[in-house]
Amino acid sequence: GAPGTEPLAGVALWGAARRDPFWNGLRLSAGNEDDSGRLGATARAGQMIRTPSFVLEGGRLHYLVRGKGRVYASVDSHLMNEGPLHGVLTQKFDTGGSAEPRWVTHDLAAYSGHRTHIEFGPDGESPLEILRVEERAEAPSWSGWVAPEVSVSATDAAARAAALVAQAVDWLTARAHGAEVPLPGPGVLRAADWLLKHPVLLGASDDGAYRSAREQWARTEAALAAEVLWSSATALAWFDGTGVDEHVLVRGKPTKPGPVAPRSLPAAFADARPIAATATSGRLELAAQLTAPENPLVARVLVNRVWHHLFGRGLVPTVDNFGALGESPTHPELLDHLAWSFVSEDRWSLKRLVQRLVLTQAYSMGSRPADPEALERDPANRWWHSIPVRPLEAESLRSAESRVGRSSGTGPPDRVHGRAGTSGQERPARWRRPAQPVSGGASQLSADDPPGLRCPDSLQHRGAAQCHQCARPGPGPDE
Repeated sequence: GAPGTEPLAGVALWGAARRDPFWNGLRLSAGNEDDSGRLGATARAGQMIRTPSFVLEGGRLHYLVRGKGRVYASVDSHLMNEGPLHGVLTQKFDTGGSAEPRWVTHDLAAYSGHRTHIEFGPDGESPLEILRVEERAEAPSWSGWVAPEVSVSATDAAARAAALVAQAVDWLTARAHGAEVPLPGPGVLRAADWLLKHPVLLGASDDGAYRSAREQWARTEAALAAEVLWSSATALAWFDGTGVDEHVLVRGKPTKPGPVAPRSLPAAFADARPIAATATSGRLELAAQLTAPENPLVARVLVNRVWHHLFGRGLVPTVDNFGALGESPTHPELLDHLAWSFVSEDRWSLKRLVQRLVLTQAYSMGSRPADPEALERDPANRWWHSIPVRPLEAESLRSAESRVGRSSGTGPPDRVHGRAGTSGQERPARWRRPAQPVSGGASQLSADDPPGLRCPDSLQHRGAAQCHQCARPGPGPDE
């Protein structure tokens, strides 16, 4: 219950999803980004309860609710709700101060045949109870705990009330001592609820044990409230709903559903089996199948892709195709060992995998083979006698040029703009150097090169045509 209230709020007279007023203090941090459109002001995070997914038939839904709140029908997972379209999907309700729940009708006949789920949320700090959701043509009736009106004398009414109170006291006493007693009738439950809401009538205020229990309850609730982060920001997250198996659409037409395609891995996986989870989407079960020890494909693909980024080429050169049309691994035993280490020792940690690879002797090799005969025996370098040379990216090259300009005292290179006529500015001088012949693996520098400027090693073995990317002040080739 809310802070400062009695430990026992009352007796629940019917089963329902109820809002706990203890959490009314939750707030979103300033500047928090929320859903756009009609859902933006509803603060769905932490204040919403949803139904399982189902397919609308007639389209007339009826909600048995009590309190003040809002309802949203997420038809086909549609969230961008604003403007005149689909405004009927959102609806507010208020049953007033009624002690009994009421039926609220939501007409979604225009969306008949579509899959949806229903989301309920409170409006402000008002209480909210959700009892039932039904789809039928007419709203069902609710008799609830309303007793039929009968004409009795005052004496009989008093006697009946006294009997109900006595039975309620006996039932509450038995429950307080942990006894398993059957659920009494509606009249006794209402009497018990009334007594708990008026503890002074039971003499609880003078009972030492009751006061001690109340104080202990208040301290526990205060300790819990002190640990709660009442103001927090939200982040984009996946809303895991109930599992749904889709149909195969004949010729891709949504109006021609074919047989049901169970949620599962592709049949090419040896361990592929249908996912039977219905209470959740099945994403957790799918992840368990992907990472199962009997399915090493995921670990192999991931390890090969990391190897490709670090070494320039994967152990399986076709990193996007591990199938029959892709190339075979050059070192299958090494690939299996790395995959096993990644799962068993690194625990799927990419940081540990990268550390393991960059500390190897293979990663520390140069771009020239140590054995002169290696290039003749393996010209394609399939067996990794050296590290493949990779061209330096333009961004890295420009950063190196800027650093050279600052260290030599010549200043940073000029900013490069677009061609004249495209941005309204004349194209300034560019940093470049003319192509020079390369021999003996050493860069050829002219006399007017800035001091300390050297052609990057990655360009020394690429031929003279690449060396014009090295930096020297001068006019551009087309100026």
